[in-house]
Amino acid sequence: VRTQEVLLEREQQYRAIVEDQTDLICRYLPDGTFTFANDAYCRYFGQSADQLVGAKISPLIPDDDLEMVLEQLQSLDVDRPTITYEHRVVALGGEIRWQQWTDRALFDDAGSVVEYQSVGHDIHDRRIAEAALRDSEARLKRAQETTRIGSFIWDEVKDEVITRSDVIYDIYGVS
Repeated sequence: VRTQEVLLEREQQYRAIVEDQTDLICRYLPDGTFTFANDAYCRYFGQSADQLVGAKISPLIPDDDLEMVLEQLQSLDVDRPTITYEHRVVALGGEIRWQQWTDRALFDDAGSVVEYQSVGHDIHDRRIAEAALRDSEARLKRAQETTRIGSFIWDEVKDEVITRSDVIYDIYGVS
């Protein structure tokens, strides 16, 4: 009886940790059927656990990304049970957003996948900022090439150039 009480207490503690997470946590079968979703996951996608459990994960992933997600899951095995990658999702209200997921395959004694556990978080703002930075860098490069004005960053402590634009080589006639 005491062992049962201890197990129940530990299960309640573990559930509280999982439910209090701000990360999105879910579990699903190899066919993509949800078996669990924490409160953060439910809030993010605007569905209750009752709505998600028994449903498929596929409607929450855009078709363009679904094949890649399935390939990532199929790449997992006993020797490499986890993987981290990024993909888009269909969030609350139909908005397409970027997320990063770490998936873990859970295996039976024969080495077959019985379930997946996924922990994810929204990285949409970061992806947008990265794209804006790449665009800005490309515009700067084009402007420097067009005007033949180069730029560099000098490390005064090390007394060396840290980074330079390609145009600098042309301006100074060096490769």
